[in-house]
Amino acid sequence: NGSGFSGLGTVRTMQEAASAGESSTTSSSFQNKVTLTVSTASNTRVLVFFGFEHRHSDDDNNQSVTTQLVATNGSFVFGNPSFSNKGDYVRVEGRRLDIGSHSGTRTYSLQFRSTNSDSRIKNAYITTIAFNV
Repeated sequence: NGSGFSGLGTVRTMQEAASAGESSTTSSSFQNKVTLTVSTASNTRVLVFFGFEHRHSDDDNNQSVTTQLVATNGSFVFGNPSFSNKGDYVRVEGRRLDIGSHSGTRTYSLQFRSTNSDSRIKNAYITTIAFNV
């Protein structure tokens, strides 16, 4: 928890979940790659950093892989980010601020799906910094 973060003010927790291994799917339904749950108070906001590499095995015929970051019991500024790719691996990294204002838990997940055929994801992570406002 944030009690050991001397000089960082209102930081409550810092957490990370990662999965370096390659996962694949042929499903058009979203599959979880990495999930992280954070406990929050009503005055907690969470800065979420994420990254992954994804690809689709067939870059012809408008087939692609789609990866998204979703917040359960959270509320991202600008909504849930989503990224699509055709062909070889592409690295994606980003961040979102969760401005939800309820106490309890918030769960963040990197999910991916295929439009057709074989889609893959690897080197995925979610890092959160929860702080009081």
